[in-house]
Amino acid sequence: MAHPSSYEPNTGIERWIDARLPVPRLMHDQFLAFPTPRNLNYWWTFGGILTFMLAAQIATGVVLAMHYVPSEHGAFDSVEKIMRDVNAVNQEIMAAGGWVFGGGLHPTDTATVVRVQNGETLMTDGPFAEGKEYLGGICIVRAPDLDTALTWAGKLAKATTVAIEVRPFQGEAQR
Repeated sequence: MAHPSSYEPNTGIERWIDARLPVPRLMHDQFLAFPTPRNLNYWWTFGGILTFMLAAQIATGVVLAMHYVPSEHGAFDSVEKIMRDVNAVNQEIMAAGGWVFGGGLHPTDTATVVRVQNGETLMTDGPFAEGKEYLGGICIVRAPDLDTALTWAGKLAKATTVAIEVRPFQGEAQR
């Protein structure tokens, strides 16, 4: 239902914008002066904002789906900085005399699960269980104390952009 606009520009610049692109008039008429009960005004505005955000997400998703081409080169570019940062932290740990062993693992679809059932060794391709998280690599470090290990883990977490779990070996002497 159309109704006459109650928007009145106050300054010369507002009149100039309103004459060429009446966005302020549209915003005023739709979000401030729209005839809704007073107690629904904020909910109406909030719903309008959510509708706009949904439309923006759908539009950007459609554009991305039409133009994005996945490639190995693009995937490598996205992790190149992470690899560079991890190598820098590894060099720092080695310079401090704490390096023991580390390396990345292949994706979970390359895993083979070996188990013994009724005395027979069984092998199954693929990961043991589906999960949201999996072990992507391992870094074994000999640190003088837990605080040093946690400091190095913090630097690795920053470099890899993922969580790092720190645990001592069983049977290691507490220092």
